[in-house]
Amino acid sequence: MISPHLTRPLISLRSDDRPSVGGKAAGLGELAAAGLSVPAGFAITTGAFRHALQALDPDGAIPRQVGGLPADDDGAIADVSAQVRSRIVGTPLPARLRDEIADAYRALPHQPGPGGPGGPDRPGGSGGPGGSGRDTIAAAHNDAISVARSRTVSRRRTRRTSDLAIT
Repeated sequence: MISPHLTRPLISLRSDDRPSVGGKAAGLGELAAAGLSVPAGFAITTGAFRHALQALDPDGAIPRQVGGLPADDDGAIADVSAQVRSRIVGTPLPARLRDEIADAYRALPHQPGPGGPGGPDRPGGSGGPGGSGRDTIAAAHNDAISVARSRTVSRRRTRRTSDLAIT
């Protein structure tokens, strides 16, 4: 069964949401609840990952392939990792996930366009969608969601992390 929530607004998250959204997103939700300034945003849930994995690998071959790797065989691990990454990069996001990410982005408070405070061309959490343009706790992290005006969801590789981009 796929979780009904593939995305969740940061302001709705609390520490008990860590299993479904990760520690960073849950922590940002807790900070927002405590009244601290965090950028407007949303988390993509583990349910979204399972949904995308189901579309990518309906028969469950990837977990079996990864689970069968010897822990001390770096070459085999690198080969299988490259194969899995190639499959992930080559597979479009499922429509439901793509649409929910786009809807979550559109629900964020409006921010100035590229180059302005909180503009999408600024790396890091504070420059992402709804970012304040000021230094925030989220800005200390390397994860980024880049947003441009056409709002089409795609995959993109940044310097340090793979992420989803709305381009």
